[in-house]
Amino acid sequence: MATILDSQVGFAEESTYGTRVAPTRFLEFVSEGIARTENYRTSAGLRKGQKVQRSGNQSAINKGANGPLVMDLGLNGFSMILKHLFGKAPVITGSGPYLHTFTLGDGLGLSLTTQIGKPGSASPIVVQPHDFQGCKITDGTISQALDAYAQLQLGIDAQQDVTNQTLATASYPAAQELLHDGQLSITVNSTAFNPMSASFKIDRNLNLARYFTRSSTLKKEPLWQGLSPVSGNLDGEFEDFTTYGLFTGNTIVPIVFTWTGATGSLAVTMPACRLEGPKPVTSKPGILDAPTPFTVLYDHRLRYLTDAAVGHPARPGGRRRMVGGERVPSLRALRRPRRHHKEEPVKRTVTYKGTVVPLAEMGTWTYDEAAVAERVVGISVGEMALRQMAGPDSRTALGFATVSLLRAGIEFDPMTLGRETIDDLIVDFIGIPDEADAEEDDQSPPEIAAGAVAESGETAAAAKDAD
Repeated sequence: MATILDSQVGFAEESTYGTRVAPTRFLEFVSEGIARTENYRTSAGLRKGQKVQRSGNQSAINKGANGPLVMDLGLNGFSMILKHLFGKAPVITGSGPYLHTFTLGDGLGLSLTTQIGKPGSASPIVVQPHDFQGCKITDGTISQALDAYAQLQLGIDAQQDVTNQTLATASYPAAQELLHDGQLSITVNSTAFNPMSASFKIDRNLNLARYFTRSSTLKKEPLWQGLSPVSGNLDGEFEDFTTYGLFTGNTIVPIVFTWTGATGSLAVTMPACRLEGPKPVTSKPGILDAPTPFTVLYDHRLRYLTDAAVGHPARPGGRRRMVGGERVPSLRALRRPRRHHKEEPVKRTVTYKGTVVPLAEMGTWTYDEAAVAERVVGISVGEMALRQMAGPDSRTALGFATVSLLRAGIEFDPMTLGRETIDDLIVDFIGIPDEADAEEDDQSPPEIAAGAVAESGETAAAAKDAD
């Protein structure tokens, strides 16, 4: 026999938006506030004797339903929910345990049927099924407070609700491990951060008003209407100016939340975050509060490719490459000036904002620059510096060339460049002699130099002597 405490919530993935599927996934929940939205058509017509709106000149419009659903966050059974929150199926690797990796997607074609069992107070007590079809998760917040379990609060938008379905029989994960504050560690810029509470939110930014004049008054599937804002907050104490310096310096930093349980773990990695605090003020005696809100940005470190042609026209006879589906000039179009006489050394500089900078004096690299250079070259920035001190090295040169590209505002994708183009970067921006120059122009190195000097009025013999 049912009791007044027998509330339940179940989910099922729909094949077609708004077409009901019987629930198969059941999770414990804390509260819900999903309610129907009803609008009304009314007539402005007047007639003799009318004092109020006539009942015959109004009709109801079903605008679906929406509201929050709050659950304690656990390690088992949540993959379906996270898939619809992120808008994309996870990449699953490993076995025993499996690793589910979620990244943001557009969510097109993803929708749920959500059934909530609501116990009625009439005797005998009967749990009434309330089905919400065409459910899209509009936003989701994962939060952690002291002495509490982590919570997942979802915003639900449904195409319609019905009350004429059969209540599904609930069955729950056999072993559920709820995540809590004692399992959570947080790092900001790879340094441990100790807040009293922490949270982050994904806003799907869906267009929820896709209603049209057609044979149905129900909405069409909500779609993205802009970028998805992702933000969070770390509610901590003021310890020193370390975090404040990251905030005032507009330093883009990684923030990582990791819950480590007995049977598994949940890690939320946000590689590029802008801190919007703390702003400590002395409002009371004792320890100062230092709430630190942050915004998650697109981590573009490995995506520098654009469809636009690179800066300069290709020289006659130069090879052209396909980038982003268009033919663009070879990066050799940016090549160094030829050596014209014996006294000119091989270039060991890059030009940045019109200033010639020795490679050994490139200065402090930003987080993005170091990450890109490290990915391209395959060695750490520290090792690059050591090799630079020891002497010329092509991989060191490429690291500095990568930075010069970034600082010059030239966008490129290092992962799509071939080996020849990588060599181009070394030659064009660093000046290391490259025999491939001669092959491309069908001339020997002395002839190349001779041609360059002859154009300026000098003799080929002097040029050959210089080489």
